[in-house]
Amino acid sequence: MILLSPTVRLIGHQRGQDIRTDPERTYTGALNPKDVVSYLFIYGLDGVMKINAEDANQFLSGEFRGISNLTSHCLFGLFHEHSWEMAEFELAAKEQRGKTLYALMTGPDAESFAQTHGLTLPTVLALRWDDPLVPKSPMSGRINKGKILEFSKSSKIPLFPELTPEVLPYIYQTKRPLLILFWKSPDPSYSTMKDLVESGEFKDVIFTWLNLTSYTDFGVQLVETYFSVPSLPALSMIYFTEKLVYNFEGNQITDESVKTWIEKLINHRDSMEPSYQMKHNEWKPQRESYDFLKDHPFDHWENVKTTLKKPDVSTSVPESPKKPAHEDL
Repeated sequence: MILLSPTVRLIGHQRGQDIRTDPERTYTGALNPKDVVSYLFIYGLDGVMKINAEDANQFLSGEFRGISNLTSHCLFGLFHEHSWEMAEFELAAKEQRGKTLYALMTGPDAESFAQTHGLTLPTVLALRWDDPLVPKSPMSGRINKGKILEFSKSSKIPLFPELTPEVLPYIYQTKRPLLILFWKSPDPSYSTMKDLVESGEFKDVIFTWLNLTSYTDFGVQLVETYFSVPSLPALSMIYFTEKLVYNFEGNQITDESVKTWIEKLINHRDSMEPSYQMKHNEWKPQRESYDFLKDHPFDHWENVKTTLKKPDVSTSVPESPKKPAHEDL
């Protein structure tokens, strides 16, 4: 039953699907065309996409079947045939059906591809076709279903992404400190922060940016919330677990000044005064969902039915008994 609006329901069985399975599914992702289409594409694969040597390079670049237009993230596994790690990879893909694209290459093709790219089997690569800085990154440690699922979530975040409502939930789940650069192009602060991110000095910090040239509602609301008198460029560091925000108070955003500020936050944050304290314990939609069954139009008829008088049995005229059919013959 659908109680709230908006709700997206997918109804129907796929070709080859057991008809005894539930033909209805509720889509729980972001309500924008790209994410809905991405979900439909990934869910329709019904498992892992198999890649061969001929298609490997196109797949790596995102050009294979225009796949980068359908999703920006993929887990690409390289395994020996019928290996235990491959089975774990397929289990993870089944659990994340519709949410993350899983692809794999096995046997001699996988060995050749791994050798070309300086990898060893087994391995899992995260491909981010929207990340120009680090478009692919290997998974480290033991390969099992649990680790793959964790890697799937953490690898959805590009190295230095634009902060959008779509990527924010994945950042929030990590509970890592979040640094936001508020800037307007062509300010050089973006290049300064990009170089700092690529240096890899602060791997526990997630670096993001918001270009306020377009004055999107999301960016303007944030900068006006964190700064009493916003002046661009500006930096804010958010600690989700502490619900505290610290603003960069230096005169200029340079490599050394930002490094000094971050190191001070890491080592001496207890002695620093936060710039803003987040008030909400839970992140929820700003608007309530609409329960359209609460005041549905049939309420009127329900009330009418309850006010209608029941017929008076004592005064009603009984119907004449029907004659048996054979009496009409």
